[in-house]
Amino acid sequence: MENANEPQRTRRVELEEALALTGFGKFNAGLVIVCAICLTASIVETMSTGFILAAAQCDLHMTSSQKGILTGSTFTGMVASAHTWGVIADTTGRRKVLLVSLFGAWAFSFASAFAYNFWLLAFLRLMVGLLISGSSAAVYSYLGEFSSVKFRSKSIAWACTAFPFSMLLMPGVGWAVLPLDFELDILGLSFRSWRLFVLILGLPGLISFLGLLSFPESPKFLVLIGRHRDAVDILQDVYRSNEGSKTGSKYPVSEIIVPASMNIDQDVMAEKSGAVLRILRTMWDQTIPLFLHPHGFITLLVCAMQFEIFFSFNGMYLWMPEILNQVALYNDENPGLSATICDAYAVKTPEVAVNVTAHHHNGNECHRHLDTSVFINTMTIAGVSLVVYSSVGCLVSVMRKKTIIILCQTMSGLAGIGLLFVNLTPLISTMIIIYHVISGVCLSLLTSIVVDLYPTNLRTMAVCITLVLGRTGVIAAGNLIALLIEIDCSLTMSVMACVPLTCAILCCFVPREASVVTTND
Repeated sequence: MENANEPQRTRRVELEEALALTGFGKFNAGLVIVCAICLTASIVETMSTGFILAAAQCDLHMTSSQKGILTGSTFTGMVASAHTWGVIADTTGRRKVLLVSLFGAWAFSFASAFAYNFWLLAFLRLMVGLLISGSSAAVYSYLGEFSSVKFRSKSIAWACTAFPFSMLLMPGVGWAVLPLDFELDILGLSFRSWRLFVLILGLPGLISFLGLLSFPESPKFLVLIGRHRDAVDILQDVYRSNEGSKTGSKYPVSEIIVPASMNIDQDVMAEKSGAVLRILRTMWDQTIPLFLHPHGFITLLVCAMQFEIFFSFNGMYLWMPEILNQVALYNDENPGLSATICDAYAVKTPEVAVNVTAHHHNGNECHRHLDTSVFINTMTIAGVSLVVYSSVGCLVSVMRKKTIIILCQTMSGLAGIGLLFVNLTPLISTMIIIYHVISGVCLSLLTSIVVDLYPTNLRTMAVCITLVLGRTGVIAAGNLIALLIEIDCSLTMSVMACVPLTCAILCCFVPREASVVTTND
């Protein structure tokens, strides 16, 4: 009879079984926490710009059009680098991508806190977007490839609690820091509260970078490039951390059996340039069918919908602090008078917007602080989002995702129309919350529909393409609001209301999943 402890070491198993045998314990919990912080870094670096606009406008003499450029700079970087990071992650490893992107994004974020003019700040935030996109692309794969099928979805779900946490973190830090009235002279640079705000929100990137230093490369990636022995060694360490320290037993796997479908030519992987060209060709081969029959119409349809959802969801959030602050300033200067958003912006003529630089030199003309209501409303959004997202999770079991999107986008559009007419601050805040939260619900639902609509060999690229094009909606929304809100506020708000309504109409043309997925699945 075999010894109970040692003979198990001769077992040869496939990767999924090898992962299952490591269990789920301290190692996985630690990795979930680090990945959650990584996701937090990605979210706060891209979504905190709205809080910077009003606070930094005096120091950097920003016009409204420049504010639009700044809100879109980080997303522009993310769109530009998304595919590149995917190639790098597939050739050099997930961990390396995470480390480089997190440290690089933190370094540029740190530097942006000391930007002495608008254009330097916009460039540095663009670089933050170029780099943070790498962590956004790799973190899900990295986390999932350390877990067995049983715990994979749960691990990713736990890490995704970073989303509501981040939505609370940004206004929370802003409320504590941005109202501080101080000025330090650092080598001729005026260091005010908004610069401290940028430094603090850069910390999740640095913390997650330091945390990842203690974690190894993905075992699945090592298996894919032929480093089976290294993969087994890493899984042994994972097992030891999860189970071995409690039971004193040894990891019962000595070799990982790799199915032929997982093998990658080691010679090609060893030659990085060849690997890059091969993966680029694969990306091209996977992209072209998306725009040909039978998928072409569906691809254009879901890309348009994703663009519109990002346009309304993220576009409104990035400008919400600025809009609510302008309403609050109007109410402070005109006590007892009710005002719509457009009434508040009517006092800012195009001439004032163009010549804002001259006014910034007069302390009485430039408002650098955000009203308290801005922080309260953004924190309320985070709380409401938790409730709404949980409710939608229940609705999916009784309603079609397509129907939910149509209803949510219609409600969002109606709230956008309401913003043209409501003239009480609590109602304005409520309409913005409805517009933002209800529209945001559709992001995950549409991505899920995209997964259902395409065969397995095209799903990943379909999701990637729709998300990349969707992010251009944020850039478009940010610049549209910047260019038009002071010139024709009614037109701006009308466009913002029509976008989700148009998305609801387009969703009516989304076919049933079974009619599109082909035998390639």
